[in-house]
Amino acid sequence: MEIKPFRALLPAPENAAEVTCYPHLAYDQASFKKLLQSRPNSLLHIVRAEFELAGPVAYLDPRIYERVRTNFHNALEKNIFQLESTPGYFIHELEILGHKQVGLTGLVKLEEHRNGTIKGHEKTFPEQVLDRQKRIAAFGGHVSPLFLLAKENPNLEHLLATETSVSPCYSFDTMGQVHNRLWRVSQTNKVQEIFSKIPDLYIADGHHRIEAAEGLCNELCELGELSRAESFIPVTIFPEKAAHILAYNRALKVRPGKWNRLEFMKNLQTNFEVLPASNGLATTKGEIRLYLDKQWLNLKSTIPKQGDPLSDLDLSIASEKIIKPLVEDYAPAHIHGMHYVPAINGITELESLVNSGNADFALSFFPVSAREIIAISDRGQTMVPKATWFDPKLCHGLTIYRFQDQDHL
Repeated sequence: MEIKPFRALLPAPENAAEVTCYPHLAYDQASFKKLLQSRPNSLLHIVRAEFELAGPVAYLDPRIYERVRTNFHNALEKNIFQLESTPGYFIHELEILGHKQVGLTGLVKLEEHRNGTIKGHEKTFPEQVLDRQKRIAAFGGHVSPLFLLAKENPNLEHLLATETSVSPCYSFDTMGQVHNRLWRVSQTNKVQEIFSKIPDLYIADGHHRIEAAEGLCNELCELGELSRAESFIPVTIFPEKAAHILAYNRALKVRPGKWNRLEFMKNLQTNFEVLPASNGLATTKGEIRLYLDKQWLNLKSTIPKQGDPLSDLDLSIASEKIIKPLVEDYAPAHIHGMHYVPAINGITELESLVNSGNADFALSFFPVSAREIIAISDRGQTMVPKATWFDPKLCHGLTIYRFQDQDHL
């Protein structure tokens, strides 16, 4: 695997805490506007530019991407960023609630994904891929790296430990969520030496964006406007054992006429042992928690194991045996009435969706492991969308990859 350095656009160290952000956090319109007012230099003005538009904003509204372009130009005018004078690699450490993970940031060719040496594990939503493609084009690059995993490699882990033994160039909190530390790599010759012996990498977070980057490449190629810089994408690569993975839970509102509670419970008992549960937290693999009628139940599958890492996932079993029978024209990427709720939001959100009538039932899972993700990816299989939630995530705005700055490629 070839990992290249790049000229990063970084916030000035004194601005890093205000500039960097986590756009995946849930906001309503009022609280978000208040947040933007208190953080005039935050990259949220760029990555969530739609919140600044007046009136109803449709998905893929062209005004969104024009505002992204305008807001980024305005941010550059404020001189809150600084462009690295030479290409380099970085080490990024994330820390939250006592958990630390350290990874290396550089560039990979998009061709590695097309060739199957950068492997994904989730299906994507086509409309989300298109939205991200338009945002990349409007921004002129990537606001953050993709989150990748590497199989255990002592040489990589030694490099990460050595490079982080000195004081970091950056040390700050992003939005009160995660503490970030960043180092510039000094042993640059070691990076390619190590990765030349690593044949495959695995996407943890960023399936939609890597497909979006490929879509932009194809579009620019057809127009005869493709430069070498668009053929690369920034990534931060973490050892697999560093990954902290949470479940991605579900709540479903069944179409009228398809929901019959008694029949639903009867069908469950053909594939599961149904037991009472004190709460909605699945404690081990093989358990699925069901919220129905203001109570939690524990579902234990009675389906024989297939010996296949994808088929044996609790989420796969639930999708096939619980959700699919209730959905007309079942397609994992387009399930009417489905709410996807990351475990970081807590069990109460699932309960609220059901208690309010916005969902008929909710399902809570034990998280998938990094080892399972790698096994599924190595087989060329893909999970249903929204199968994993990696926490902490990489912040936006720390190591920005701007196409126009990469003349060295």
